[in-house]
Amino acid sequence: MSETKEFEGAKEVQVAAVSFSKVGDLIVGYFTGNQKKIITQNGPSTIYEIKGLFGEFHLADTITDANGNKVTTVKEPGIQVEAGTFYTLFGGKQAIDDLFRQSKFGQKVGIKFEEAVPSKVKGHSAFKKFKVVQWDETDPELKTDEMIIVE
Repeated sequence: MSETKEFEGAKEVQVAAVSFSKVGDLIVGYFTGNQKKIITQNGPSTIYEIKGLFGEFHLADTITDANGNKVTTVKEPGIQVEAGTFYTLFGGKQAIDDLFRQSKFGQKVGIKFEEAVPSKVKGHSAFKKFKVVQWDETDPELKTDEMIIVE
């Protein structure tokens, strides 16, 4: 992308959406309390926001092969979570939704992609198993008036 005079000296903002595409991908950070309920092609879902501390995740491309099977290619290198950067991630997985439902505003949380179990149904993606954890620690920089819940 070429820099124009209007954007001279500016830093391009990248989309910081977490994708758990490779076993071992993880993010640890503080739950900002920000969440938004949306409707996807798979039904209702929630997008959550985390203020990152550390971790790594990978993006991926998924295609359907000639036999109707979904084939995922993980993109390398992985994306390093930068401390202080805000990341969004989709709910819809029971473990992830339960983690955020049980987490308080500003609480330190972690999510790790533990295992991919092949689907028994042709044409479906593998089932992803996650380990979700939380600490009693909270982010001293987050203020309670910053929490936003959008229905």
